[in-house]
Amino acid sequence: MKTAAGHTRITSKTLAACSVAGLLLAAVQPARAQTDAVASAQANPAVPEDAPQTSAAASGAPAQSNAHGTQPAGTPTRPEINWFYRSQEDWSVLADPALRTDPFDPIKYIPLGSDPKTYLSLGVTTRERFESVSFLMPPVVQPDNYLLDRVQLHADLHLGPHVRIFAQAIDARAPWKAVLAPIDQDRLDLEQIFLEISVPAGEGGLNITVGRLEPFFDLQRFAAIQEGPNVWQPFDSVDVSYTREDWSAAAFYAQPVNTLDKRSSLFSTSSKAFTLSGARLERRNVGPGKLSFFAAQLRNDNAFYLAASGHERRNVIDVHYAGRAAGWDWDVEGMGQTGHVEEKKIRPWGAAAFSATRGHPGRGRPGLGFNLTPPPAPTIRTVTRWGPSTRYFRMAFTRCSPAIPDTPISCT
Repeated sequence: MKTAAGHTRITSKTLAACSVAGLLLAAVQPARAQTDAVASAQANPAVPEDAPQTSAAASGAPAQSNAHGTQPAGTPTRPEINWFYRSQEDWSVLADPALRTDPFDPIKYIPLGSDPKTYLSLGVTTRERFESVSFLMPPVVQPDNYLLDRVQLHADLHLGPHVRIFAQAIDARAPWKAVLAPIDQDRLDLEQIFLEISVPAGEGGLNITVGRLEPFFDLQRFAAIQEGPNVWQPFDSVDVSYTREDWSAAAFYAQPVNTLDKRSSLFSTSSKAFTLSGARLERRNVGPGKLSFFAAQLRNDNAFYLAASGHERRNVIDVHYAGRAAGWDWDVEGMGQTGHVEEKKIRPWGAAAFSATRGHPGRGRPGLGFNLTPPPAPTIRTVTRWGPSTRYFRMAFTRCSPAIPDTPISCT
């Protein structure tokens, strides 16, 4: 059901406890009733999740069809809410009064001068989800019934076409939950705040982002922001990227934020004792898909595993290929990690593949996949992911979510 103020979605799901060997974490998905209500101050055209967000007019997108026929190429179209990444939204097309048809448009686009690209956008996202953990649990485990409540407020300030400042606060609570974890509750915290500068450079574009943000790569198998839990995983980071035609290159340095509900400081903080740095290279239009290469190093001075603890240095090499052919989205990825925890060597590896049909609006999407990881050995073979990749569960139960990130999200 859609409303003028936003979207409301109600679903009921029941999963047994399951263990997925490989790049998916072992997880238990309880029976739940979920309501997502979004009253937005921003929105976003349906564009690739890991690409810069622009309006149809700005990107030179082809003509689009709707209930009233085909619009001419270059005609601005009203954006849509980006359900999961509010910082990716772009409401600049509301500079055209003809597109202001929503009651919340006066706060979605607040002009700050004569330049239509200089404006402020405000918004709120709320989610209420009830979970009952009782299905197929051992008799000694008491059922746990609780509510996951999350409210997010954001402000997006655009200072012309090249500079923007985005800030988002979060209030996440878990009433009645027996045991609270950092992913369950984080009251009145700063989730994101960053400065982004985008400028032309040669025949391409240069983008610099500094601050606290929630980055993501592809299907988030190894670097995830925890889409499923109540509290996502932000990073204090510096990111520099360059895009030219079919090539994209990025380098970054990040410190995972230690989100704590009970903290001594006003907001949660990160530490230089736990860092992630690396680079990523992507080439689009390689056959029917895109090919990417990712290299990174994790440094953790307080690592703990059953086999070892102490200073951890972990190097990661990842190759990923995704695309579409014959009506199927598909995604193949391989990863290897080396390094050490004190004197103990690290030698994990992994491989995964996923494929699903595009289907039709309102219908399910048949799919298949596999995941492989090494068997136990004297070396440490625990795959570090920097946050559980719960996007698989979101894809499985959201009919409008694409299997491959580089395809538009289209909900009905």
